[in-house]
Amino acid sequence: MKSPQYLRSSRDALRVHGPVLVVFLVLFVPFVLPVVMLVVGALRSAAPGLGGNWTASGFRTVYSNPTTYSTLGDSLILASSVTVISISLGVFLAWAVERTNMPLRRVVTPVMVIVFATPSLFLALGWEMLANNPAGLLNKGFVAAFGTSSGPFDVNTWPGLIGVNVLKTSAIVYLLMIGPMRAMDHSLIEASRSAGASTRRTIFRIEIPLLAPAISGVAMLTFVVMLSVLDVPLLIGVPGNIFVYSTQIFNYIAATAPPAYNSASAMSMLLMVVIVVLLIIQRSLLRKRAFVTIAGKQRASSRVDLGGWRWLCLGVAVLYTLAALVLPVGQILIGSFQPVFGVYGHWTLENFRYVASTPELRHAIANTFEIGVVAGFCAALLAVAISYVQRRSTSKLRRLPEISVWMILALPGLVLSLAMVWAYLSIPGLKNLYDTVAMLIISLVVYVTPVAMRASEGAIVQISTELEDAARVSGASGVRTFVSIVMRLIAPSFVAAWLVGGFLAAGNLDVPLLMSGPNNPTLPVEVYNLYSSTANFAGAAAVLVTFVALFVCIALVGVVVWRLVLVRGVRRRSAMAPGRVVSGGRKAESRGDVLPTESRA
Repeated sequence: MKSPQYLRSSRDALRVHGPVLVVFLVLFVPFVLPVVMLVVGALRSAAPGLGGNWTASGFRTVYSNPTTYSTLGDSLILASSVTVISISLGVFLAWAVERTNMPLRRVVTPVMVIVFATPSLFLALGWEMLANNPAGLLNKGFVAAFGTSSGPFDVNTWPGLIGVNVLKTSAIVYLLMIGPMRAMDHSLIEASRSAGASTRRTIFRIEIPLLAPAISGVAMLTFVVMLSVLDVPLLIGVPGNIFVYSTQIFNYIAATAPPAYNSASAMSMLLMVVIVVLLIIQRSLLRKRAFVTIAGKQRASSRVDLGGWRWLCLGVAVLYTLAALVLPVGQILIGSFQPVFGVYGHWTLENFRYVASTPELRHAIANTFEIGVVAGFCAALLAVAISYVQRRSTSKLRRLPEISVWMILALPGLVLSLAMVWAYLSIPGLKNLYDTVAMLIISLVVYVTPVAMRASEGAIVQISTELEDAARVSGASGVRTFVSIVMRLIAPSFVAAWLVGGFLAAGNLDVPLLMSGPNNPTLPVEVYNLYSSTANFAGAAAVLVTFVALFVCIALVGVVVWRLVLVRGVRRRSAMAPGRVVSGGRKAESRGDVLPTESRA
């Protein structure tokens, strides 16, 4: 018979480690198992779900092929070029908006948000149509203006591939840098100016070094993302005979008969190793550097008066807006109303009738809307649960769920899709999910959860534990405390994570490309099929316009839920509660029951 002390210690251990283990078990199948199965698949001779033998033929095929190393080199060139240019452009625009007197600077951030929310597929196809020779608007305009036989613009080149990727990643860099730029301690800048340093010397000796940790982190993230990007190289690089590492992995499956899944898996593992090494290097570099940029007492710094140079800064912002938003959106809108792409002056709704009357496209619209709403919500909810357990638990295992999620960062979308295929088809209980919308939702939840965690972590850190302690003292259970306090207080961040996750899931091409079939089509996959199989640019443009309209609907649903259900509900309960507690746990009104429903600075 076990002693009471042993039982008590067991209960204490279960109470401490239990929530962490429960969350880890929930994450094991969707997050950990696919990585394991990817390694197993690289050593199998047959396709996922079939028999086969253990073999290293996939590794021999891949690593004895010179194309593996040439495409890896091309990926490094692409990632390096895009990182350097996008960091320069994004940081410059963030500095111009936050620190200077550039005209119309308030417009830049909304433009960047729109570019970020727009799928890369939209931008790539827009420029593929713009620079098409001779049907694109740019080349047609050049021919009409100069009387030549053809135009000079061609996006299916290295400058085109780099440029289109720069347009997308610059918006991400800007949005990630605007916060650190705003939070920087301006007293150091004022001290530099008081000492007689010029504006340029202050920028390079004070501002850039202070922002170095943030810039290096964003640069590493950009490099890792570009090392594994698939959609833009697939649409722009492949037609110009430019193959990078991700497109070569895709070719092992899509352009080989029968598909060489073991070779694709073996090739994916090298990319995983490279990304993991880069992430470890980034962590070690940032761990050794600790720059304080937010002081206890700060005051607003005067903006830098650029004089006549402010118009040059405005010109850079305008050119970026034209290239990243106005020109591709305008080309796709015009192209969607053309009977045949390139026949300008003849307008028709036939392409939209085609979208509405085609069962596959209607099915894809319904699937994409469902994926955007459900996958975004599940990813946000999962991110909140993981962040909460990691921040509140005292268990030594509390980082285990977080590590399981961040491990997915080392899996590019295409590699994650391949890993999911191995997991679904190789395990009997999961085979029934294959070729279903549920499979896509689970896979995309896994893909976007690390991003959703970025939105939820900060909100949970800001909530004082005293609020939850007060609820537990009042007799509330752990679940009720989490729902009634934590979820109410982080409602805006939760909805933001939901919207961002929904956008990324609905617009993703990499993951559904290998997993989408007749029963679970998505709009990005249908756009790619129209473009690559039939060269139906006008039809693809109409599908993309429908896709953007769907995105707007998702955003409106999110905003309505946020304002009507969450924000107003929290305010109404706060007003009705006879006792309220602010963030530090201090009771605002002494009479009545304590119901923590409001967080105030």
